[in-house]
Amino acid sequence: MEFSSFMPLRKVLDRVLLRFPGHRLERDFAEDYVERFVPQLQIALGLTALVLISDIIVDILLYPAESARANYVRGFVVLPCIASAFAVSFARSVRPHLELLFSAIILIGSSGLFWGLLILDQDGGLGLTSGAGVINYVFVILLLFLISGMRFKFALWTGVALTTVFVGFTYKGLSTEPTKFYAYSYHILSMFVLSAFLGYWREWFVRQVYQFNVELDHERAQTESMLHELIPKRIVAALKTRAPPIAEPIGEATVIFADIQGFTGLTNQLGPEHLLEVLDELFGAFDSATDEHRIDKVKIIGDCYMAVSPSKSGKDAAFHAIECGQQWQKSAVEIGDSLNIPLQLRIGIHTGSIIGGVIGSRRWAYDYWGNTVNVASRIQTAADPGEMLISETTYNRVRPKIGELSNREVELRGIGKMTCYSYPV
Repeated sequence: MEFSSFMPLRKVLDRVLLRFPGHRLERDFAEDYVERFVPQLQIALGLTALVLISDIIVDILLYPAESARANYVRGFVVLPCIASAFAVSFARSVRPHLELLFSAIILIGSSGLFWGLLILDQDGGLGLTSGAGVINYVFVILLLFLISGMRFKFALWTGVALTTVFVGFTYKGLSTEPTKFYAYSYHILSMFVLSAFLGYWREWFVRQVYQFNVELDHERAQTESMLHELIPKRIVAALKTRAPPIAEPIGEATVIFADIQGFTGLTNQLGPEHLLEVLDELFGAFDSATDEHRIDKVKIIGDCYMAVSPSKSGKDAAFHAIECGQQWQKSAVEIGDSLNIPLQLRIGIHTGSIIGGVIGSRRWAYDYWGNTVNVASRIQTAADPGEMLISETTYNRVRPKIGELSNREVELRGIGKMTCYSYPV
C-alpha cells in the first residue's frame, strides 16, 4: 500500500488529536497561543478569586458556624493556589510551561475546594453532595475547558483527574447512599463530557483561525514581494496611507534604454511563441545585470528595456549604467549566437534630473518622467545597431574612469543636435 493511501487517515488523526500536520506550524502555534493564553488566564484567575471570596462571604453570612472549617480550607489552600498561578503567569521564563503548571495548580486548588465542601457537609452545611457541590464542579470544569483558554490536551487530562477526585470525594460523602451516588456521578460525568466537547471545538476553531491567518500572511507577503519588484518599498508604504499621485524628485540619475535592432523582422522570422521565449531569456539576462549593478528596472515596452541608476553623486550611477549596458550587449550576442539568430542592441544613456512616482487610479506602476528620460530615449534611437551611445553629460561623469571616446553630433527628434560618445562594446 502506498504512503499516499494513509494520508486521509493521517488528516483525521491530526484533527482528532488537535494538531497541525507540520511540526513547524504546530510549534509556531504553540508559541503564539501561549502569549495569547496568558492575558485570558490572568483574567480567569481574577474572576475565580472574586467568585471564591464571594462564596466565603455568603457562607459566613448564612452558615457562620458550619462554614468555618470549609472557609479555612478555601482561604488558606484554594486562594493561595489561585494567587500563585496569577503571580507565576507574569514570569516570561515560565510561560512555555505555564499551561502544565496551571494544570497542577488548578488540580491542587480544586482538590482543596472539594475537600472544603466535604467538610461543610460533615459540619451540617450544604456542601459537596448538595447543589452547591455541582455548581462548584461545573464552575471549575468550565474554567478548565473554556474560561481559562488552556489548550485541550492539557485541559483533558487535568479534567479527567479533577473529575476523578470530585467523584472520589463524593463517594466518601455518599457511601451510604449508592443510588444517589450513581445518579450524582452520572450528572457530573455528563457535564464533564459536554464541557470537554465545547473545549475541543473551541480550540479547533482557534486553530482554524490561526491557520487561516498564517496562510493569509503568507499570501500577503508574496503579494508585497511581487509589488516591491514593481514599485519601491517607500512608495508601497506611501500607497497604504494615501492614493496617487505620489511623486519624488530625484536630483540626478542615469537613464538607460535598450532596443532590439530589427525587431519587426525578427517577429516574422521566429513566430510569436518562439519570439516570446527569446525575449524572456534576453530580458531575464537584463534583469540579472541590473540587479548585479544595483540599477532599477523600470519597464519593458515591446522590445525596449528601460532602467534607471539613481545616485546622490551621479558619478557611480553613470558608471554602473554603462557597465550594465556592456553586459546587456554581451548577453544579446551570446543568446543570438546560441539560437543562430541576429541579436543586436541599440543603447542610449543620459544623465540628469528626473521625477519618479505613481499616477493613475488603477494598475499602478512606478515610472520616471522628465527631459532626461526623453533625451535618453532619443539617444537610443540615434545609436547604430550594436552601439552604446552616451550623452556628453554622462561622459563627463565617467571620463576619469574610461578615458577618451570618439564622439559625433547626432540629431535627436524633437530635441535638436547633441554631441554623443560611442562606448566600445
